[in-house]
Amino acid sequence: VGRKQRVQAKDIVGAIAGEAGISGKLVGTIDIYDKYTFVEVPKANAKKVLEKLKNVKIKGNKINIEKANKKNK
Repeated sequence: VGRKQRVQAKDIVGAIAGEAGISGKLVGTIDIYDKYTFVEVPKANAKKVLEKLKNVKIKGNKINIEKANKKNK
């Protein structure tokens, strides 16, 4: 999901906190593009977030969640 679905950072944080049961304060950078979004979560919580958000909808849109590749610095 992304800008075209009118998703905002608060929607992403709410879904992660509500479904994965982790504090929204642990969610890092959120980059929202037209059709997709990148979200940083602590490595210790990543597996749980991936598992718990598999069948979740955000603003009525089913999401496709997967681990991103590392950024090149």
